Amino acid sequence: MDKDNKLWVEEWSKEKYEPIREDFVSTGNGTDKEPKSSMCLAAFAVGMKENYKEGMKLLDYGCGNCKMANFLSKRLKEFTYYGIEPNSPYGKGQIASAIDYFGNDNRINIGLIGEEIEKEAISNADTVLLLSVFTHTTIEETKAIITKLLPIIERGGAVIFSVILGDKYSPVGNNAYTIKDSYGVVYNTLEQIKELQQQFNVNMELTYEYDADGGFKHNVYRTTKKEA
Repeated sequence: MDKDNKLWVEEWSKEKYEPIREDFVSTGNGTDKEPKSSMCLAAFAVGMKENYKEGMKLLDYGCGNCKMANFLSKRLKEFTYYGIEPNSPYGKGQIASAIDYFGNDNRINIGLIGEEIEKEAISNADTVLLLSVFTHTTIEETKAIITKLLPIIERGGAVIFSVILGDKYSPVGNNAYTIKDSYGVVYNTLEQIKELQQQFNVNMELTYEYDADGGFKHNVYRTTKKEA
């Protein structure tokens, strides 16, 4: 990845404010104290580009356990965070835990896919993060989620997502991330990224790559409106 983005990640690591919860620990990609988690969230923050600023309205879709909200609170003073989890036993548990930790902060909005909070988030957000969501969804689910989030792109917002690239499309084990608790890893292809770009008539720019737990290389894409 280019030098400017690497410098950006270094800047991202500099903290300006106290976190919402110093004792917060979340699962997946480490914790908010571990380097791999910082690397993951910085990689997504690079994709935010000019949207990353005071007052931003961020939708953390499908993995909304407030990890990113806690990170943002160390770097921005004013922001609106929507954390949306799958409407499943696992997702409900994540939301219940997040409410316990962050429910008293008026910058934080938390709920489940299919609830009114999801509609509110899609109506208001200028930036969407799908942190390792499309690494667990079938291509049909990926398309359905992008379709749902398309209004944000059409009004000038950005959708940032990660995929694991392989030689061929290969869903391994159980998937259906938005429906089930049991899911496996999905390998995508560059051809599929291009197909998504063409189908939705959007720009998809590779902004960062990082190695996650298990040796998987995540490719982070920024999706924006295609200029006429």
